[in-house]
Amino acid sequence: MTDPRIRLADEESSLLLQAASALCPSSFSMVPDPDESIRDYARRLYSPGNDLASLVAKESRSRLANAVASHVRRVFGISGTAAAAEILVSPVIQTGPHHRLAFDDDFCSTLALSLIGSASARRTVNLLFTCSTITLEEQARHGPAWLRINAEPIRVFDIPRKTLSKKSVLAFSDPVTLSEELRSWIGAQSATGVRIDLSRTEARSASEHISRINDQFFGQLHQGTGVMTVALREDFFARLLADTLDQPSLLRRFTDDGRLTALAARLHSAASGAAGCFVPVATDLFWGVSGGRVRPLRLSAGRLQSARYDIDIPADAASLARHLRDGALVPGLFLVFCVASILPAARALGGSYQAAYYEAFRNAVLDVLDPAASDERQLMSDIAGQALAGWGHNVIARNALADLAVPKQGALSFPDCFADTSLRAASDEFAAFTADERWRQLAGALGGAVPERVSAGRSSLRYTETDA
Repeated sequence: MTDPRIRLADEESSLLLQAASALCPSSFSMVPDPDESIRDYARRLYSPGNDLASLVAKESRSRLANAVASHVRRVFGISGTAAAAEILVSPVIQTGPHHRLAFDDDFCSTLALSLIGSASARRTVNLLFTCSTITLEEQARHGPAWLRINAEPIRVFDIPRKTLSKKSVLAFSDPVTLSEELRSWIGAQSATGVRIDLSRTEARSASEHISRINDQFFGQLHQGTGVMTVALREDFFARLLADTLDQPSLLRRFTDDGRLTALAARLHSAASGAAGCFVPVATDLFWGVSGGRVRPLRLSAGRLQSARYDIDIPADAASLARHLRDGALVPGLFLVFCVASILPAARALGGSYQAAYYEAFRNAVLDVLDPAASDERQLMSDIAGQALAGWGHNVIARNALADLAVPKQGALSFPDCFADTSLRAASDEFAAFTADERWRQLAGALGGAVPERVSAGRSSLRYTETDA
């Protein structure tokens, strides 16, 4: 049951939130007072504990820190020492937004929360995972090919509409150009202090366009807040997972002794449980890449297969590592969360759907760990003893773009008055849960009363991996 202090404007919403808190204990353990400020809530999210008992967690955290440091050096041309140090001491990763323009309704407010939390906790790096296995258009005029500002869609690319729902952001490498509609909108933002250079007009992939624009926006926010935003996608985690499988790691052990297959089976079992509607099982642990899109695979008899797309890959550690590196395989959400959060005991912040499916991911790992093995028993303690999942995406219910301040020329920040808003008010009474169609349906199925309202402009499918 939710904390008795979390009482909402109507009883039906309170009952739904009670169901959510029961299914998402980690996330709701960090919501002691709905009337505390966004700054205080964000500081708590970005101030996890650091007590680790297991060598497995320490080694996993070290691999993650080294990989991020290498990424920072390669992409930004600067030392990654600060990023690595923060991961080793107190790792947090924002995993809510998909790979889309950061001005979007489904990104900007989350970016604001992350920067407020990072600054309040005296962090210098804001680490993001932006999922890119989704299609360019996830629903009608929703997705990376659209920029939604206060629910109004702006077309991002000059791509035929019929193509958008057929291509994954990650795998669609065809060169495309930005739409004139988007160029006009970005140009108009210069009056607010947002300076995006679009002078280089050559065609590039949709993903590259998004990254180039976002990195400029992140750079201005870095100047204004002192916090550097580092966005990671599946290619980063594919390399990290391949390196993990090449070493005598726990995941290598799982692969060799058959527990990787057992994990896939447990996720399918969780998808039939109380919160099963949130558990992503469109593919078994990995995606295959074919025809500009990620494709679902099934793990059977030690092989990852798709007869429809003529994919057949041995599921031994060496083969998996090789195919991850050459781009034929992409880690699914579960494996991303294993190497980014669960095994290194790092806090992952996501939306109302992640709050539920993270519990399934965590429990699946706990189920296959062997308490007779001392290192695995210690890891069980590290995983079970900390709040590793937090609600950190779509906490702020409106787009925060209009709240940007310009502390100095060329710099951007989110003002203090915004951070002082209460969690209850900023979230519109926890609308990410109480106004979400899937959560309402689940609460109804569990026997709770369900409110009728749905927030304007918000998707009822807060998170799904592409159903390829």
